[in-house]
Amino acid sequence: MALSNEEKKELKEAASCARLRRNSRAILSHRYNPFLVDGKIDIDRIISFLDDCNAFLGHPVRAFRRIKTGANKL
Repeated sequence: MALSNEEKKELKEAASCARLRRNSRAILSHRYNPFLVDGKIDIDRIISFLDDCNAFLGHPVRAFRRIKTGANKL
């Protein structure tokens, strides 16, 4: 999708707006990621989130099954 000249002009004007840049920085500085603890990904939080999503969507929780093949590669 190509931008028209008018749209390009509007984007350039918005990019040069100091107030918009300040507001964007303020929003980014208060961003919260619920999966990070001390700057590292907490796998327990991710698993808990996925379990909650499954419960919300009505999917039954299945027990873990170990894969029985001998040639597992990532």
